[in-house]
Amino acid sequence: MTTPIQLIRTYNTSDSQMLEFARVVHANYVADLADFTAFDADFDAPVGATLLTAIDAAEDFSSDGQLIDIVAQATLDVEAKMKECRDFFQGMKYFIEKAFPNKPGTWNEFGYNDYQSSRQVQARMIQFMIDLHETATKYATPLQNANMAGAQIAMISTLATQLQTLNTAQEKAKGERSTGTNDRVLLLNDCWAKVQSIRNVAKACYVNNWGKWQLYLLPWGGEGETPAPPEEITGTVPYDTTVNIPVPSLLPTSVLTITNTGAVDLRFCAGEVSGVDCGITGIVMIPGDSQAVTLQDLAPVGTTPAFLNVSNTVGPPGSPTGEFSVIKVS
Repeated sequence: MTTPIQLIRTYNTSDSQMLEFARVVHANYVADLADFTAFDADFDAPVGATLLTAIDAAEDFSSDGQLIDIVAQATLDVEAKMKECRDFFQGMKYFIEKAFPNKPGTWNEFGYNDYQSSRQVQARMIQFMIDLHETATKYATPLQNANMAGAQIAMISTLATQLQTLNTAQEKAKGERSTGTNDRVLLLNDCWAKVQSIRNVAKACYVNNWGKWQLYLLPWGGEGETPAPPEEITGTVPYDTTVNIPVPSLLPTSVLTITNTGAVDLRFCAGEVSGVDCGITGIVMIPGDSQAVTLQDLAPVGTTPAFLNVSNTVGPPGSPTGEFSVIKVS
């Protein structure tokens, strides 16, 4: 099976600046329409209308920032429910040990020996709570004799179902973001291709008109130069560790293509300090996921990020080492 080709932006600036320049090119093209059609009859009014449609489509599509916010909220919801499950189990241990004093074998039936490896991993925590409810139901009478209410035993199943629902919503949001990012890049690249076709005609049409020629030059520089291929930065993240990804000349507006190339979920975030644990900031990416974001998209609100960090939040020894790839687009 072949691996799908990763889409990257075909221009070397931010989305907002490209779209702003596209509107400038459109306005200049409309004003110069007679010159364009005199030079090449194929470049008549419908060319400008097609460009405007492409600009509107790219601007109207949900931005990376909006998609990130959806994933971030879903992640916060899951993290809150994970904490609720952990807190419930810690409180339930009192009744387990009261009902079965000095019986570590029975305690392990309630997941004592599995809790540490499950407490930070959503899929494992769901199964942990399902198993916990099954065991609690099995030992309902001793637990109730120890004053654990039947409603509390039923709550275990409720928490497992709620966590599973939120986890599914989070994974769905991640998938929609991955697809949405891909679709947005397609629209942006289509818009840029139309801008470039107009600029190519303008360069030929106004070869002897310096003033007009200047109107179609890139406002971010590099005109006439072929951009160097972006450098790919790869690395690894051991379990339960956060590392800094050394991307040169990072700005809050830098556009990055980040990819999880390993076999374990990774959380990418941006901050003012190098190598600091991401906590619940940034975005969680599953293995194989690739996203195009700005550094600011990955940072907490109100901060000015300067560093790109990545966390492997899986804790137990022997867990897979995370792997990543980062390309600085602009």
